[in-house]
Amino acid sequence: MKPSQCYEETFNIMMNDDIVAREGVIVHGKVHDPQTDKWIDHAWIEMGTMVIDPTIGDGMIRKPLYYKTFNAKPEKQYTQLEAVRQAFKFKKGFVKW
Repeated sequence: MKPSQCYEETFNIMMNDDIVAREGVIVHGKVHDPQTDKWIDHAWIEMGTMVIDPTIGDGMIRKPLYYKTFNAKPEKQYTQLEAVRQAFKFKKGFVKW
């Protein structure tokens, strides 16, 4: 997956899955890459106690394990409607809003 593609992928999941749209939020934040020891801007979806991240294994992981494994730092959350509004408002494509 290309850098920043996580934003597009999480948006697509939110738009195309009714359960995720109803129960989930897109989260924009940072994760730590232990290989490069750098912080990376990233997007994932949270649904209750689960995280959907299309950049990892099967794409789903328990939220506490996700936060521990990737040292995730959430910055903003968006419902489906808020994500659509942001996409139209900024017209930047699928990048960090």
